[in-house]
Amino acid sequence: MSVKPAKAIEVFYSYSHKDEELRDELEKHLSILKRQGVITGWHDRRIGAGREWEAEIDTHLNTAHIILLLISADFLASDYCYDVEMKRAIERHEAKEARVIPVMLRPCDWKGAPFGKLQALPKDAKPVSSWSDRDQAFLNVAQGIRATVEELAGSSASPHAVSEKPSTDREVAAPEQGSGRLRFMKVFISYKRNVEPDEPLALRLYEALREHCEVFIDQTLLVGTAWAERIQAELETCDYLIPLLSEHSVHSEMVETEIRTAHRLGKEGAGKPGILPIRVAYREPFEYPLSAYLDRINWAFWESEADTEPLIEELLAAIAGGELSIAGGTAKSEIIRPAKPIDLPRPRPSASPIRLELPNGTMDPESRFYIEREGDVLCQADIARQGVTITIKAPRQVGKSSLLVRTMARAAAAGKAVIFLDFQLFDRATLESPEAFFRTFCNWITDELDLADETDRFWEPKLGCVLRCTRYFKRHVLQKAGGSLVLAMDEVDRMFDCSFRSDFFGMLRSWHNSRRPGNEWKRLDLALIISTEPYLLIDDLNQSPFNVGQVIELDDFTPDQVRDLNARHGYPFSEAELTRLMALIGGHPYLVRRALYLVASGQMDAEAFLANATRDDGPFGDHLRRHLFRFRDKPDLRQAMAQILAHNTCPDDLLFFRLRGAGLARRAGSAVVPRYGLYTTYFRERFHV
Repeated sequence: MSVKPAKAIEVFYSYSHKDEELRDELEKHLSILKRQGVITGWHDRRIGAGREWEAEIDTHLNTAHIILLLISADFLASDYCYDVEMKRAIERHEAKEARVIPVMLRPCDWKGAPFGKLQALPKDAKPVSSWSDRDQAFLNVAQGIRATVEELAGSSASPHAVSEKPSTDREVAAPEQGSGRLRFMKVFISYKRNVEPDEPLALRLYEALREHCEVFIDQTLLVGTAWAERIQAELETCDYLIPLLSEHSVHSEMVETEIRTAHRLGKEGAGKPGILPIRVAYREPFEYPLSAYLDRINWAFWESEADTEPLIEELLAAIAGGELSIAGGTAKSEIIRPAKPIDLPRPRPSASPIRLELPNGTMDPESRFYIEREGDVLCQADIARQGVTITIKAPRQVGKSSLLVRTMARAAAAGKAVIFLDFQLFDRATLESPEAFFRTFCNWITDELDLADETDRFWEPKLGCVLRCTRYFKRHVLQKAGGSLVLAMDEVDRMFDCSFRSDFFGMLRSWHNSRRPGNEWKRLDLALIISTEPYLLIDDLNQSPFNVGQVIELDDFTPDQVRDLNARHGYPFSEAELTRLMALIGGHPYLVRRALYLVASGQMDAEAFLANATRDDGPFGDHLRRHLFRFRDKPDLRQAMAQILAHNTCPDDLLFFRLRGAGLARRAGSAVVPRYGLYTTYFRERFHV
């Protein structure tokens, strides 16, 4: 190891005596650290004759730097291990006095245990006894403990603390230009775990870049740490985010979250972190919202192992102050190729191959997998008329944006010009200033219509922001555009924390009220998408645009619609399996489509899918971790969710509506419950309910 502590780090073993043989094996694997004087180990078999055993245990439990909880059914059944040693260990961990590392020895039901939020060993918390090679399992545990020891001793941790993949020792020389500043740079590598070539490439980049600058990769997350808080802290302090964008990762909710967070932080923090996107053998156009973050910046491209060394040099040059190589329309067009549909493997002899579609993102209006609901019929009928206001309300990932896209396509087919604004793209500084917001709003609309920007001429300082914006829209936008317009606004919930939100929504209501046969406003259609209750966005409902016109509340798929979608995917789930799936996720449109896609494409069988659905590394892992990540800085929402899990109540309506808008909670009669069984199982374990 690179840094030896001034004093050996004490390791305390908390275990059941029935696991003594496994504890001895673990000690053998840690023997090299002991021989190097890096650690000392202590457990209750070291108590000398005639000594008071409780006092001895208490002394070492309160002085150890690392506490290993050796988990098995016997450990959980032991009152002393669970109620005394583990309780004190967690107290010291939360006080940042020691690092607690759960080590899974034998399979047991540990969900909901106080240590459940901590990173466990071996990799993916797979119990030692479940590995085909027990030595390999203990090696993985020992590497994880070594990484923690290195961190406590003040040196960088190795990513192979939780990875079994070897790395090459070849070093890459940093470019001379700007190389002096590299050692002060911090880099965050974002990628999709447990898939190739993403993970091996991420590890190779980590090994090469860390020779020149500080690099974070989630495989260096030390066991015993709260990962959501660490991810946020690393993003807030890094200089560059390097996302590896492959056919797998572009559909990862966590990769998207990390890119979105970096984009927001960059807007707020003078350009830091910068984003250095790497296309990993991926030639398709980025779908929205990734396209909004990445299309206007430079990329790098990796297609095979032969590209690894040049890519490392290119990244080092970019970190030192240069640019990635793929810039501009021509260079990017040479990379992009049309997407190819995916054929369902091994179709039945009597069937034609089914062209599958990835379940992420907004759906193509003509997709054969699109399930029409009542809201579709209402939207299609309304947008054919002139001067309408449509509000689409539903929790996240229920299909609001896809319905909006179909509605915009129908409007365009009817000859209407469509302006699409995604409020996610407003940065925080703009949302804090009414002057900046209303002006940016007008600039954006002008740009979408390719009109000349004349905001300066209409921005009369004696008038308020609402009047300026209204005058600009009426006298410039509507007059210059000529025909009918549809102003479609997605994610308008971003206005929730704005002090001037009532002014903005009141303005939209006034535009709606100003429509008269033959006047300019009659040529304007409004379409808004929200997840939050309207009364949380505007206090005076008489000034709200959300209770006029057509209000559409999208629901989950019905059981019959889920069965229909299962049939369109070639029946990957049997009726019994489909019943189990619906018990887990109801008719959640995105989760249902993801389940059907993964099984229909042969990536998992239905039984394995259902068995692993609630795991962090399971088929819904990205989705679940993204929700957990969103709780990291919202203790009030976390507490409200815990109350729902424990008591099926949520006295604060504001918090309930925010959880419902996020798609996590719903009312069931007088009770408030998690929206799905999936969330009940996952969050009970994470929140220790």
